[in-house]
Amino acid sequence: MNKEELEYYFVYGTLKRGYGNNRILQMSSTAQFVEEGITSPDFNLFNLGSFPGVTEHGKTAVHGEIWSVSDTTTKNRLDMLEGYRKDDPTNGLYNKKTILVNDKQVNIYLINRQPNQNNKINTGIWER
Repeated sequence: MNKEELEYYFVYGTLKRGYGNNRILQMSSTAQFVEEGITSPDFNLFNLGSFPGVTEHGKTAVHGEIWSVSDTTTKNRLDMLEGYRKDDPTNGLYNKKTILVNDKQVNIYLINRQPNQNNKINTGIWER
């Protein structure tokens, strides 16, 4: 078995512990919870109904969790869940970007459309 590259993911919604999509991380052969984290105050967090979305160029620090993942299957499942398309990143539901959280380079999924400003979550914490 070849060694796959370890990457960190910052999850702020349904992938967090205690939420339905966390099963993707729980069932993974390599995913491990690392720590809770908070982004720099440069983002916006929005309630999109049953899940949240984050955009750049805001003033909110987003609260979430950092997970390490090294297997390709789990990485692909995360991309699929988030509607991220490697071949056309700006046309999926989310784009993926690397940012710094807790001194770690982490992948974060950013929503590709501009959400309704009335749904902004100023606390930076999404809950069901």
